[in-house]
Amino acid sequence: MSRSRPATRPALRRHRPSGLPSTAVHKRRAEAVLLKGRSRRLGPDQYLVPASWPADHPLYHPDRYGQLDPLLVAETIRQTGILIAHEHLGIPHDHMFVLGSLHVEVQHGVHATGDRLPVGVVAHCRHDGRDPGRTRTAMTAWFQFFGRTLARARVTWHTMDAARYHDVRWPTGAAVTSDGPATPTVPGDRLPATRVGRRRPCDVVLAGPESGPWLLSPDPAHPVLFDHPSDHVPGMVLLEGVRQAYAASRDDDPGRAATLVEARFRRFAELDAPVLIRRREQTFTAEQHGRILLEAMVDGPGPC
Repeated sequence: MSRSRPATRPALRRHRPSGLPSTAVHKRRAEAVLLKGRSRRLGPDQYLVPASWPADHPLYHPDRYGQLDPLLVAETIRQTGILIAHEHLGIPHDHMFVLGSLHVEVQHGVHATGDRLPVGVVAHCRHDGRDPGRTRTAMTAWFQFFGRTLARARVTWHTMDAARYHDVRWPTGAAVTSDGPATPTVPGDRLPATRVGRRRPCDVVLAGPESGPWLLSPDPAHPVLFDHPSDHVPGMVLLEGVRQAYAASRDDDPGRAATLVEARFRRFAELDAPVLIRRREQTFTAEQHGRILLEAMVDGPGPC
């Protein structure tokens, strides 16, 4: 079945760095910033943040039908939450952000055409700042393009000072340091890029049989997945593993982008031990040492 194209297309422009400092959203590379400017208060607990979605993003690109990648939305709301937390919620820049849950829903049939899509992110926050050493925030956001809602998302996170983060990260008091992700022995090669909905072999993060289970095996030098050093496997890397597992498991249409991702983060993923991605119907898990790190429900449109 053929898929119709939208009547209007944004002007073609090459992907270029945002004018917002990368440090404002805890990024090292300017090219990784998806937001285009500072946040603006609209009302009590409501804010507007300008964003820009490039169709030529090196990782979060549309699938072959032009459907938006849900992880582009996920990364945008993650950056939005960090920006608002620093600009309006009083969170110091040296505090750590720990993801709790994430829900992303992309409207079916939304296509990334042209080279850039200007998006207004309207966000509503509920913030519990009674304990300045560890706060909790829930944020719901709508992503709009000239009045049309393209996607919506909800995220919860905790922010912690260094002492609280250390207690949560290493409750036994024994911190583990590492310069980067270890490379465990993988059961076979990484999957083909087309099978997991990616354009380049270097973007594939799964190894093993196409039907799973899969071993998380990202390139530790990947500029998007590992933008800056971390003491654990970033949550967005785990989500990318789940997203690719969903695409690989679409026997009727391999590589198809999901339109719904709902995830709950349960534990930190250590850098020096294998992470296994499993599928149970529409539910995917990331596991390490037999313990669930991330549990996610992923769904999408039927075959075209």
